[in-house]
Amino acid sequence: MTVCLLLAALALAPLPGDGAGALHDLHVTYGNAAVEGNLVLIRLRLFKNDLEEALRRHAADPQLTLQANPATDGLFMKYVSEKFSIAVGGEELPGRIVASGEDLLDREPVWWYTLQFDAPEPVTTFRVRNTLLFELFDDQRNVVKFVHFPEETQRTYSFAEGEAVFEVRFS
Repeated sequence: MTVCLLLAALALAPLPGDGAGALHDLHVTYGNAAVEGNLVLIRLRLFKNDLEEALRRHAADPQLTLQANPATDGLFMKYVSEKFSIAVGGEELPGRIVASGEDLLDREPVWWYTLQFDAPEPVTTFRVRNTLLFELFDDQRNVVKFVHFPEETQRTYSFAEGEAVFEVRFS
């Protein structure tokens, strides 16, 4: 399956909380990940105001506002590299941004990034650490659904304080 098809699968996959009426009283991020061969693609969605606050603190810049530009992407990658990782065989995989944008989640602005992680061999077992926004909220939850292709096996994990690392197995 090509990267384009995996990106399409990520874009079309429904995310928890996509229904109407929910308020942004919840401190949550959502992710959908496609795993095939040696490739992991993940689309992370974060409430815009939460991500802005995290990046302000990370950059020590109280005036920072999210913008679609290389500087913001670079700052996000520095932040995410400290808060989110995928490791195969004990080695963390480097990630890179392949797409980003803005949309709405229950009428709340969100900022999303699709990240690509390349492994040296086919990925069937890996460790995921997800502490995005834990520094902001005591009740932060990060939900990620992983789908392994081509068989479309699914695994969903909820990351929280004290449960921020999971071993994902598809074999």
